Amino acid sequence: MTYPETLIELLSKYKVSIPIVQRDYVQGLNDTIISELLDDIKSAIVKDEQLRLNFVYGKVEDNLLIPLDGQQRLTTLFLLHLFAFRNMPVKDTILKRFSYETRRSSREFFKQLCDYEKRAAVLNDNSPSQAIQEALWFHTRWYFDPTVRSALACLNKISEKFSDIHNLAEKLEAIENKPIIFNFIPMTDMGMEDSLYIKLNARGRALTDFETYKAELLAVVEKENKLPFSADDFAEKLDIDWSNFFWELGHDNFDKTYRRYFSLVFSQPDSSDSWKFKEDRTSTSLCDAYYTLDYIISHNNKITEYLKECTLDQEISYPQRLVFNSLALFIGKSKGNIEEAQLLEWFRVISNLTANTTIDNVNTYIAARNAVKELSEHCFDLTNYLATSDVKNLGGFSPEQIKEERVKAKLIMRGYRDKIIKAEEHKYFLGQLRSALYMADLSLEKIELYDETELERQVVLFDLNWTKISALFGDAAPHNGVLLRTALLTFGDYMPHPSGEYYSFCVDRAQEATSLKALFSSGNNCAVALINTLSSTSFDEIEKEMQILVAKAIRTLPETNWKYWILKYPKENLGYLSSTYMRMRICRVSGTYTYLLVSKYAARSHCREIFTFALSLELEKAGKKCSLPKEYGRDSDYRVTTGNNTARYRSGKFCITDDISGTTKEAADVTAALSML
Repeated sequence: MTYPETLIELLSKYKVSIPIVQRDYVQGLNDTIISELLDDIKSAIVKDEQLRLNFVYGKVEDNLLIPLDGQQRLTTLFLLHLFAFRNMPVKDTILKRFSYETRRSSREFFKQLCDYEKRAAVLNDNSPSQAIQEALWFHTRWYFDPTVRSALACLNKISEKFSDIHNLAEKLEAIENKPIIFNFIPMTDMGMEDSLYIKLNARGRALTDFETYKAELLAVVEKENKLPFSADDFAEKLDIDWSNFFWELGHDNFDKTYRRYFSLVFSQPDSSDSWKFKEDRTSTSLCDAYYTLDYIISHNNKITEYLKECTLDQEISYPQRLVFNSLALFIGKSKGNIEEAQLLEWFRVISNLTANTTIDNVNTYIAARNAVKELSEHCFDLTNYLATSDVKNLGGFSPEQIKEERVKAKLIMRGYRDKIIKAEEHKYFLGQLRSALYMADLSLEKIELYDETELERQVVLFDLNWTKISALFGDAAPHNGVLLRTALLTFGDYMPHPSGEYYSFCVDRAQEATSLKALFSSGNNCAVALINTLSSTSFDEIEKEMQILVAKAIRTLPETNWKYWILKYPKENLGYLSSTYMRMRICRVSGTYTYLLVSKYAARSHCREIFTFALSLELEKAGKKCSLPKEYGRDSDYRVTTGNNTARYRSGKFCITDDISGTTKEAADVTAALSML
């Protein structure tokens, strides 16, 4: 069988379509490669020699040829023929048998050049590239298509090298002395295409992972018949608008960032591997991806900034992933018709629920995502739904936070949106306001009973208490954590009791169960008492008030009370603790309590017994040298040594031993022990 060996013969026998899975035409952008190839072609034409361009492989179906290898060479040859036939309208028919399917922009670009009037108008110019870009039919966005950009560069080179060959068309159509030929082999084994493309593409390279991914994605879109947008529209955005956006977002990792975006939108936890996510490309998730990316590109607000941040984050957390998917879900449901106020409200509530729920593994993530899907049935009227419906449990979110969101929704519906939104701006509390809400008696049940006058009175009280609470904290921690903890101690043993003998002075990190945020939000009696006692609303004045509270407690507490020594030496005691845990161990030994400051989390961490440590501080203050050996655990020998004496605190009193004579004496408290040493 005789196979075509020139481009004209090939186009006479088959329609040629460069498929979606092929890479872009790039030969024109490599100045060295394209110059060498065109020089070889010109030399063969001028010298009446024959240049063989190796093999061209393709799959043939119903007279349609889909090249699997040789795309780059075929495209360069086609551009040469476009130039050669620029003044020949009769060639339109055969030229139109060559098309590009990799991108809509590529397809339309080549289609326009196959029209004689348009082709003649631009290819007779000294600079075809410039003439084409200035033509009315050329869309500016096409220039961002690598295939188009490469073709423009190639046409300039062709014009530069072949304008002086006046019989170029005649030479290319020659039947006897064919100057440019190739070996065409049609593939009949339908299973070999992909491997052959990779193995045989001598002048090009295999598709990148992302190019393959895009081709697969487009294939899914083309098969979906329930989408509100066309496959062509999706393809054009994928190749132009969205590509430009991700390029501008960061070209160093362009492909990875682009791919990460789609993976985030399509991600579903993989039931076969609890640490992985798989892609679920349903019609719903395709809508989410399409409309969300369009929204990001066309808007500039805190929501788009958040979505960009998530897309760029290579180590995205479960909470970030959840909020990202929640926003994409809303935007996808909107199908481009977005009410900004509704979207902002959805973002606010989902962010509050997520930030104040522990979502740190795939199971808690799945539960929260299911809760979001349930809530999304009311996403366009969320505030009204929360305010009027009996939403008690959404499974994946903290019941307490759900309850709080309902309280705030009721207040918003009754005209207090601005106060709620302003209060939620505090970065330490991340939308959790119940510390002040419940101090003002703004519960779900009570709000329904209040008339406007009483509700206003309670909201004023909420506003006052929130101003005090928020003044105590910066974005990530209290302004003066040591003073705040000692001020709380003046009202009692405020410390949470997470396990066994361990108590916590409360950590700064807001996400922890034993944080100061959690303490205030739980309605802790000492926290409530402190806020009620404070009369100021600025931190400078509040700081002075807390210092007065601590000074007063030091005057009134007996020094046999362990809190006395925490208050007297707050930095020394609290500064010894691990900031990650802030733990004290209270253990009963021989019928009395021992109070140990724990330096770290582990049971074998160094500890300090409060009273012996206090004695060492008093000795140093008095100018007496002493040593305080490092000890571990509840049964260690906690002691302080000065001179020839060693003091131990046991059974509620000090036992002082003369290390030389072995005699002992007792002291009721630190002051008494100090006088004996």
